[in-house]
Amino acid sequence: TWRRVACDCALDLVKVDEAGAVLDVGRRTRTIPPALARALDVRDAGRCRFPGCNHRRFLDRHHIEHWSRNGKTKLDNLLTLCSAHHRLVHEGGWTVELDGDEARFFRPDGTPLVWPKPPRVEDAVAELENTHAELAIGATTGLTRWDGRTPEYDWCVAAACCE
Repeated sequence: TWRRVACDCALDLVKVDEAGAVLDVGRRTRTIPPALARALDVRDAGRCRFPGCNHRRFLDRHHIEHWSRNGKTKLDNLLTLCSAHHRLVHEGGWTVELDGDEARFFRPDGTPLVWPKPPRVEDAVAELENTHAELAIGATTGLTRWDGRTPEYDWCVAAACCE
């Protein structure tokens, strides 16, 4: 009976993690199953992964090693790109590599696109605390040094224009 059932069927290998999330669906189809698409959305934070791009709409799921060239439909071969950057990769000669969760993009001449990583929120808060640690705030901190005289507007405009 199993031979009759399997006579004209196709066998798909689906690799899942401990929680049952799909990690790999093999080579039979390039279509990304819903569970793998959700994992990709979580990893890529639902935005384009091209450096400096934060588009969250009109996103495409890109096979880094193209499916037509034996690339697998698995999480470590997929990347989220907006339609403009997806076109840039396919038709503009740009390439992309994925090392763990870090995507590296290369221009058509092979030089890497270097983009500074955004500062972590914890680092920014610590930097602000360090910057303001020695500032003394007292009863006179908010007071101005203006003595009440009418300002000389000609001098103010000249000073503002020259700087």
